[in-house]
Order: sequence, then C-alpha cells, then structure tokens
Amino acid sequence: MRELRCYLCPQGYLHSLRDNVLEELRNYFNVKLAIYDIDAIVEVGNRVRAIFEWKMKKQHYGEYYLQSFEYVALKKLGKSLKTTPFLINQILPDDAELIVEASSNPEKALYQNSEFVVFEIDRFERKGEREFRKVHGVNYVIYPEEEGQVMSWKEFRSWIGRMILDRQVVTSATR
Repeated sequence: MRELRCYLCPQGYLHSLRDNVLEELRNYFNVKLAIYDIDAIVEVGNRVRAIFEWKMKKQHYGEYYLQSFEYVALKKLGKSLKTTPFLINQILPDDAELIVEASSNPEKALYQNSEFVVFEIDRFERKGEREFRKVHGVNYVIYPEEEGQVMSWKEFRSWIGRMILDRQVVTSATR
C-alpha cells in the first residue's frame, strides 16, 4: 500500500484523475486519452511564448534526463501552440539549507544563488535523433550539458525577461 504522502504529493491529483476518471472514460468511449503535467506555460499578450518543464538538482551533471512521456508532451504542445518548449534545470547551491534558514525570503534567496541549465526542446526532432535510455524501467531522453545554456540567476532572469518583453528568443524552433 502506498504511503499517505504519496497521495498528497504534487502529482497525486494526476494519479487520481488517471486511475479514477480517465480510465473509465477511455474504456466507456473507447478513445485515446492523455494527461500532460507541464510545469509552466508563459503567455504574453495573446501569444504563448514558451513552455517549461522545471527540474531541481543538487549539482551539475554531465547529462540531464527528461522522462520520455514529458518529452513527448512538450513536443506535442510546442507544435500545437507554435512555441518553444524548454527543459530548465535549477542547480541549487551547495549551502541551500543554510540559505533557507538565514533568509527572510528563502525561495528568492535560493533562486538568486542557483545556476540554471536550460535546454531548448526541438519540437520537430524526429525519432532516433536524440538518445533515449531506460533506467530502472523508466524511459528517459538524454540532454548532454554542452547542448544547454548554463546561466547565473541574473542571466536566467534576463533571458526570461527578453522572452516576456516579446524580444524573439533566437532558437531553431522558430521555423
């Protein structure tokens, strides 16, 4: 039996929706259904400018993993909304616990002391163009760190600001 915290986790509602509602609807109506849990969608004016999947890490890794179902969802939504999906990895500072304890605004302090590794997800990428790897029975898409942009908090804030101010983020996905 799952622990109570499993039911109360941020994704608990997705499991509930899938197991208790969508499964019955799919069987009853005989249609394909999917649930997409996207971390953020940025809309400026009446245009969606970006879609983000956000991960927090305690250190830099040589490569970053994105679950394949998240990858597929980001690509599909990017195509449908004609916008660029991104994988954002927030790298927490080594002294994150001390920063949280010492700050009157711990969330802001953590962001200001973090680094960010940002990957553009090519919504037109074809099967086989990116490495997939199975780890403990879960399929992941692999993003080598050298393909991403490593940014300080100020650089990251400026990058998002340019996007919000409707200055075109130069990407290959603007095809």
